[in-house]
Amino acid sequence: MTENISQSPDFTILKKRNKIKTVFLIILLVIVVFEAGCLVALGYYYRQLSEQKRVVEIKLVDTNSEKDQITDELTGLLQQYEALETDNENLKVELDTEKEKIRNLMVEIKNVKAFSFVQKKKYEEELELLRDIMKGYIRQIDSLNTVANVYKDKYTVVKSDYEAKQKDYDSLAKEKDDLSEKVDIAAVLKAVNISALAINQKSKPVEKAKKVDKFKICFTVRENPIAKPGSKTVFLRISRPDSLIIINTPDNVFNYEGNMIAYTERREIEYENKDIDICIYWKKTQELIQGIYSVDIFADKKQIGKSSFELK
Repeated sequence: MTENISQSPDFTILKKRNKIKTVFLIILLVIVVFEAGCLVALGYYYRQLSEQKRVVEIKLVDTNSEKDQITDELTGLLQQYEALETDNENLKVELDTEKEKIRNLMVEIKNVKAFSFVQKKKYEEELELLRDIMKGYIRQIDSLNTVANVYKDKYTVVKSDYEAKQKDYDSLAKEKDDLSEKVDIAAVLKAVNISALAINQKSKPVEKAKKVDKFKICFTVRENPIAKPGSKTVFLRISRPDSLIIINTPDNVFNYEGNMIAYTERREIEYENKDIDICIYWKKTQELIQGIYSVDIFADKKQIGKSSFELK
């Protein structure tokens, strides 16, 4: 009976249907499992991408930080270079060259996109080399400053000595000038015992202007051992009451303290540092007026005597 049921058409159809359902369930299960695996794989891949992105971001941040750090160190080094001062022209040129190197490095680092370990190492080595070079310049400048200070101290001593000697020299020069001035003053001739007279044709003294024929001016040039002996010209200058100078010709002029002035008469004498008596005459060549006449006597470009007389 059982065998007959299994061989019936309906049973066969049922069995086929069960197989189809089983296959369908298996396929469905495979699809579900596959999709689950894909989702897991996608999740894992997403996590990997996120991790890589985070690593890239960290590396990028670290790279920028390292660039900034080296740039800051270069900036500080540049400031130290600029703080170095020297009067040595050759050193100034060399310092300017090193400063330009630093500026170029800063520009180069700024333009670097991917800052690798090799590049970082390279710039760190350049930075260290620039530091060592700067230390060498500092030693040179200190050495030059030491030498300069030594010479400065010596210069100060020499200058002080020079100023002291110059002061002594100026003092001696002033003393010499003062002494020379005193000698010049002392060497000036002196005319004393001056007698200024108006005389007539008989050589008699007169007081009336209309009777005058000559002026007779006599005096003594005193002994002076300091004065230079030799031939000397004595100039006589007579001023009228109206201040006009009595002259014979317009060419009657002589040098008095750097100025050319008129004179009335002159006389050559030989002075031997002894008293010498002199008389100088002026022959009337013009009408005379009443009043007081002034008489000035000159020699060696100096005024050596003065007197006056009156005509009525």
